Amino acid sequence: MKSLGKIFAQWVLLAALLTACSGLRIALPVDSTPTLPFGMVAPGDPTETPTPYGGICSYVWANNPMPDLSTTLRTEFRNAGMNGVEVDASAYGENCVALGTGQVISFSPQETALAFTLPVNDINDEATLGAQLTKLLTTLGNFPAQNFPGGKLGQIDVQLADPAHAANLTFQYTQAEAMMKQGLTGRALFAALQSLPYPSP
Repeated sequence: MKSLGKIFAQWVLLAALLTACSGLRIALPVDSTPTLPFGMVAPGDPTETPTPYGGICSYVWANNPMPDLSTTLRTEFRNAGMNGVEVDASAYGENCVALGTGQVISFSPQETALAFTLPVNDINDEATLGAQLTKLLTTLGNFPAQNFPGGKLGQIDVQLADPAHAANLTFQYTQAEAMMKQGLTGRALFAALQSLPYPSP
């Protein structure tokens, strides 16, 4: 009976211990990094940490040069037999500029602007100028629109240059496209483009 009483006492003691322990909670650390006041850096941490942009922009008009597209277009004109044509392409659109820092976050193109240099023998020979412009615009129209930033062409600048003189034409591509759809080519196309007012920004 004495041994049974001792066993019973041990069971009572064990039950008491389990009951006492049931109220304990062991806190496992989720993040062992200490929390420091704002602006302080823990020893050993990097001093420069990239900060994600919050998304507040000041939008500014911008032109971004497109050298690869320029090279592609020059090749297209060479293949069309217009070996002397030079062209520089740029994407016209808006820069997202971070308020406070002035950092350019992103660029959203709206259209593509093209600047041409078209060498000619005589800048006063309007028939030849018109023929060259017609060929230039026809070649340009065969180039897929989706290959242009913004999906469309905007302002076109053409510098006509002979050995002694130079003149400039500036127009929107849609204006020239509409004229050609109306059947204007050659001298008539040149005269119509020349009569256009300078495009508004």
